[in-house]
Amino acid sequence: MLDSKLPFTEGYFDVVTMLAVLEHLSNPLGIVKEIERVLTRKGRLVLTVPSKLSRPVLEFLSYKLKIVNEDEIRDHKKYYDYTELKNLFAQTSLTIERHKYFQLGMNNFCVILKDTGN
Repeated sequence: MLDSKLPFTEGYFDVVTMLAVLEHLSNPLGIVKEIERVLTRKGRLVLTVPSKLSRPVLEFLSYKLKIVNEDEIRDHKKYYDYTELKNLFAQTSLTIERHKYFQLGMNNFCVILKDTGN
């Protein structure tokens, strides 16, 4: 849980990556706003996050077959579809520039643009 600002100035990064992280966060909007702060104008966030379709598959692989770490799957707070991601980023100056499902629809891949309109 992020309880303070990241130790970087505003507009420090051109690109931030967040791969398989968002699903573990209790306060995703707080983290997204902090990423928004540290991105440059026209900076991008590259994100992957499991889709809703993956939940039963991951739980089966974890709880029944024991081939995926159970603690990691239990730590998933949320699974996302395109609309939920769009709504999350709509609360910021970040917009989804590119979205694609991959791994048979089990995961989301996004490139998200910071566009301050300036």
